[in-house]
Amino acid sequence: MIDQHRRNRQKTEQQIAWVSPSTLAPPSRLTSGRRNRPSPMLMMKLHVLLLVLVAHEMQGTAAFSFPSFLRRSRRPLKPTTTSTSPTPAPGQTVGLRTATTPAEVSDSWYRRGRASSTSTSNVAIRRAPIGLVKSLDRSKIDTRPDSMFYTEPKFVIHIDSPFVQKLKATYQDHLVQNGTILDLCSSHVSHLPTTLKYRRVDVHGMNLEELRSNPWRSITQGQAMVRDFNDNPSLMGLDSAEYDAVLCTVGIQYIQNPEAVLAEVRRVLKPNTGKCIISFSNRFFYQKALTGWIERGMLERTGLIKSYFAAAGGYDMDSIEVVGDGSGFLQQLMSAGGIGGDPFVAVIATADGE
Repeated sequence: MIDQHRRNRQKTEQQIAWVSPSTLAPPSRLTSGRRNRPSPMLMMKLHVLLLVLVAHEMQGTAAFSFPSFLRRSRRPLKPTTTSTSPTPAPGQTVGLRTATTPAEVSDSWYRRGRASSTSTSNVAIRRAPIGLVKSLDRSKIDTRPDSMFYTEPKFVIHIDSPFVQKLKATYQDHLVQNGTILDLCSSHVSHLPTTLKYRRVDVHGMNLEELRSNPWRSITQGQAMVRDFNDNPSLMGLDSAEYDAVLCTVGIQYIQNPEAVLAEVRRVLKPNTGKCIISFSNRFFYQKALTGWIERGMLERTGLIKSYFAAAGGYDMDSIEVVGDGSGFLQQLMSAGGIGGDPFVAVIATADGE
């Protein structure tokens, strides 16, 4: 009996040892870590899909807004100060003059020692654009007036150090010695090279506290202006043919009527030699940027700015220059992945002789 039992057990073990793996029941999904992993084919498809989306974004042909859900956050860099002083109230001393009404604070030019809301040496006539870019969605996510968004000063650097160095090198190559400069959409910093001398640096922005802190304005005794271009897209208050260069750093994406603003920029530039330099990246306040800007890639944004100049009129379109590699595929791919820094592009237009 014992021998018979032993033989039966050996026979059963042999049968179990030689069972084909294909006949076994599949392991439980709850206990098998391997079955929980995505298949290599699925992972390859996901990577291909991501690359296709990135490539479409670079060419500005994506059917939806790539930055809104895949691109890394492009928040401004860390604040350089903790100042939270509000915009001066009516009657409060603002350093350059005493404000009397909110309108004076928000829509006037200030120069150390005097103020000018209208030109005295040359009667200026507002210049109108010659056209309009029609293929542009000018709506914004945040529909509140920009003056509300910028009520509190934002002492931040909006782009990283490599971008700033490329920008300074561009200014070094295109600005003249002892030139008169107008910095639009500025703040407490104007990224000007210290190797050049400036006759005067005037600054425009949305917060007077920031503009008062701009060292280049202070050193050159320049003017400061707070004006919402989306409410009043003009530079009335400035003399015509006054500036050697007008700069706009990472600010063009917020202006809803850039054609009108650039037409006025042309008016204040010196004919034949005056230059307008517009630089941009993919770091900005998304909620205040134009939807048509967000939907475009860096290369298509470059073309959009050229269209702005053409619609504004008064610029030599044959001599427009594009500086920087920020519209290149590799640079944008690295930036989207969080390893390439802020891509840099500057579009430079020269005033014509008319």
